Amino acid sequence: MGSVLAIVSKAVFEKQAAGARVGTVVALDRYASAHAALDALADGGALFLVTVRPPDEALWLVAVLESPVKKRDAWAAAANAVAIADLSAVTGQLVFASGKGVTAKRGALAMSLQTPRALTDGDVAVLRAAAGARTAATAAVPAGDAAPGRAAVDAAIARGDSAGALTAALAWWTATRAPAVADLVDAISKRVSPPAVATDNEFTRLARAKDPLDLGALLPAVPALAVSFLPTAGELLAGYPDDPRVALAVATWARDPLATSSSAYPFWTRALDAMTRARDPRTVPLLQKRLRMTPGDSKFWPKFYAALERALAKLAEVTPSAVAVPAALARSAAALPALAVDRDAPAITATEAAPALSGPLLEQATQHLAAGRVVAAIDAMVERWRTTRAADLADLIDRATRLLPSYDLPLPPIPGKSKTAADPWLAAFERDPMAAMPQLLQGINANDGRWGGIKAADRRLAELANLPDDPRVALRLAELCSLFGVSPERTQYWKSLLEQLARIADPRTWPHLRATFRDFTNTYFNHHRQAKRIVGAAAMDPPPPPVLPAADRALVGELSRAVDAAEAASLGRKLVAAIAAAWDDDAPRLVYADWLSQREHPRGEAITLDLGGDDSPSTRDRMVELQDHTPHVYGALDDLAEVAPASRERGIPTRLPIRWGTCSLNWRAAAAHPLIALVETIDVGEVQVPPDADDLRGFVAAATRLRAIERVEQDRAKMLWAFADAALPGFRRHNGNLVRR
Repeated sequence: MGSVLAIVSKAVFEKQAAGARVGTVVALDRYASAHAALDALADGGALFLVTVRPPDEALWLVAVLESPVKKRDAWAAAANAVAIADLSAVTGQLVFASGKGVTAKRGALAMSLQTPRALTDGDVAVLRAAAGARTAATAAVPAGDAAPGRAAVDAAIARGDSAGALTAALAWWTATRAPAVADLVDAISKRVSPPAVATDNEFTRLARAKDPLDLGALLPAVPALAVSFLPTAGELLAGYPDDPRVALAVATWARDPLATSSSAYPFWTRALDAMTRARDPRTVPLLQKRLRMTPGDSKFWPKFYAALERALAKLAEVTPSAVAVPAALARSAAALPALAVDRDAPAITATEAAPALSGPLLEQATQHLAAGRVVAAIDAMVERWRTTRAADLADLIDRATRLLPSYDLPLPPIPGKSKTAADPWLAAFERDPMAAMPQLLQGINANDGRWGGIKAADRRLAELANLPDDPRVALRLAELCSLFGVSPERTQYWKSLLEQLARIADPRTWPHLRATFRDFTNTYFNHHRQAKRIVGAAAMDPPPPPVLPAADRALVGELSRAVDAAEAASLGRKLVAAIAAAWDDDAPRLVYADWLSQREHPRGEAITLDLGGDDSPSTRDRMVELQDHTPHVYGALDDLAEVAPASRERGIPTRLPIRWGTCSLNWRAAAAHPLIALVETIDVGEVQVPPDADDLRGFVAAATRLRAIERVEQDRAKMLWAFADAALPGFRRHNGNLVRR
């Protein structure tokens, strides 16, 4: 029987246990991980879950799952009954089965514990003793019991602990909801908080952690944020535990609204909900003052005033607490030092277990790939790419990414048009952005506008902006520039997208941006004007393409051969090849559909339904649901073409009507998709900008069953004639089409 210690990331902990502190019981009942080190629990041990809490890197015991059982990709047990305990005093007593103990340097504790650790019997005894040593002083403060709250604030102030004082004051306010304690929270926060954040990206990075200590740097920044970013900011702030600072700030903003446009109204929906939820009586006179003022003439004002009246009605039910704060206590807070905040965006790395290697990065990537550690290999390649920006290395990274289990796997759909369902994109980002990179990039615009009543893509782009530079991100964003469907007036969306392209500066994107934005000569569309301002100069006059040193080129060649071999050996591609080899037989299609369904890929169900021959209303409705609510059922083919029922043959897309707004990057991505080997016809009659010769040649080479390219004589597609003979020597012209000889 083996017990294991595993870490809960800061983001996950604050999502699952918002507002929890030492003494709180968090009823966790599962740990989502399939790491091999957890298999030791199969014999009935205990899973001790810990997390690292800022700012002093305290190690907290979050939960103990007794005798967990593995269920798919998680370990589940009866709900935890152990209160959160601070392990800082006993961390040095842990030795682990490896005998190495906790040896991390300051700032690296969380990263050092990313891999689950097998525990010795002595470790288990230390952890259980710490969990059972909770005293009344650290227990949760009962509602209305003011004395312990004040004592905790006094103690923190006496030792000059700014973070402790603010945390204790917030806990005191949470227990009492007293206006006087709320004023104390405000006073301490103003005293100890660092300067306001300066950018949208910094706001997003800091706010997504939902650490109450950061609010003092976030709230003053809100009035200076771009109006188009406000819905994202409101959603982020609404995710915090109840806080009197948020409540008072929202009421202050409502008195003189930050924005009165309809596009920004989701900000007010979220912000007013957070204000009302906090039940802070101090907000009442501010709201009343606004309602006594004359509203404006736009459609914003009636619904805004109605929302304020609803909030006041709820706040009228609140009975203010009479708990008082001695003046001496408030004065003593004035001597607290300011909190330090790391404003540099941290490198976000995957959680894949990988040993630390030495030597040149591409040599490390070779070793990782040989051992099957795909994410670690990609991480090393991307790190090397950042110092070179070489296109051949970036292309290799793209191909290696196709080896990830998340490649060609859509994110789960957001149910219907729910405004409350969690965004699966954000959930995947918080779990492991590097391992989920294919899904994240594919799904930037998926379900846009459904989740939370805001434009989800704005928030997703803001999160991506906090990742270190990555050529995969740049290439996908350049691809999205050409995909029709996002309004040119979506200022925040285009600003964030284009700024990331400018920052990452992947040389491969410049010619595609130049083609998409017509040499930046168009001044009618808003996003064309933004593109000219943000990326125009770089795209029109890029520096000479970087070249890797000879030693790196040799390693790229070695890695390239290994990636090609691994991709050719993948089961998904073998199953697709089996369909091509027995085209008239349904059995290979059913095997492929079953394999997809085992991976929870909706394409498996779509193929099964098509093959079933059931034309009942329920089947048709389900197919519509799959198509409408699950973007990218057919992966990159969905970006290139409209895969309608008429485009499929027994569950497989065989005819692709190419979309109007495609660019060469869409053709390139589709050429890499396994299903391209089964396409028989493409229709280019609506294409606005045809692919360049190399990308078309690569596409046709991958589409081994391709028989015809239709409507090449159309005005917008006739440029294909110009290089058809050179790029497609196996095709001939026939009745306005290109057909295979």
